[in-house]
Amino acid sequence: MPAVTNEMFDENFDLDEVSVPPTNGSTTDFDLSEFYVPQGVSEGDISAEKILTSVPIRKAKKAEFVRSHADIAYQREFYLYEDKDGDGAYYVVHPRLVSEITAFVAQYLIVLCVNSNDVPFFFPVKLSDTKMNAKHKANALQFVELTKTKWTRRTWNETAGEHDLFVAKNMAKEPVFPDESIEDLLKLAIRGGMIKSTDHPLYKKLLGEM
Repeated sequence: MPAVTNEMFDENFDLDEVSVPPTNGSTTDFDLSEFYVPQGVSEGDISAEKILTSVPIRKAKKAEFVRSHADIAYQREFYLYEDKDGDGAYYVVHPRLVSEITAFVAQYLIVLCVNSNDVPFFFPVKLSDTKMNAKHKANALQFVELTKTKWTRRTWNETAGEHDLFVAKNMAKEPVFPDESIEDLLKLAIRGGMIKSTDHPLYKKLLGEM
């Protein structure tokens, strides 16, 4: 390798005249100003629409105030299985499978509700008229009726063996319900939570086949 000497450098060499080749995958043939954020535009000016991805079937949480949809078109009856041994999720059961697992399944009314943050969910009311369920059914239906016009929360009272209902005193805001149709909301509620064939793991578990 030859030695580097001072004679090899030009004192009048101008770095600004050097043409640097572009790196792989890039080009210098574009107008950089196209990428500037226009003046007067802020992040808040960028519009976006939130997509509803989930509407769970669940009980009202003890600390949340709730409103239910006043239109009975936003209520439906289903056979449900509550997975108390798992995560407590509700599964919609196909009517033709109910007879084999009837001890674990009950008929429910599910009602579209929102909490004070306008988060939607379907509130389940167990419709069984057994002596054990009669008081709970009456209390749940009273809750649904109250929440049509008043922000109400529902808290379990261990001593009384039923839920206490509390109406908000100073909550003036109106509930905001989803724009989606009841059919689309129900599809979001039950997708992934359906027992519609004898191959479903929970169905086999309830029959003692797993």
